[in-house]
Amino acid sequence: MLVMIDDVQFESTERFFGYISKALGCEEEEIKTVSKLFDVLCDFEDEIEVTFYDTDEIKDEMKPFAEEVLAAFMNAQNTNEKLSVLFEKTTL
Repeated sequence: MLVMIDDVQFESTERFFGYISKALGCEEEEIKTVSKLFDVLCDFEDEIEVTFYDTDEIKDEMKPFAEEVLAAFMNAQNTNEKLSVLFEKTTL
């Protein structure tokens, strides 16, 4: 599975969680917190490659949230060997 996340998905927390829930197939039990996202990523059984790009264009007020999300992805990658996290044109 390939998931691409760019600055547009970080317009708001609601937009991000709605997008990532759909992308990961969690529409029935929508992801609404970073800790839930971490749990889902750690337990994901399929190969998944997540690419972040244009994160240098995230609005200043959303950067703390984006950093928390990125940390969750990186920490989950250390736990789940089927998760791969990549960055393109990123300066966050």
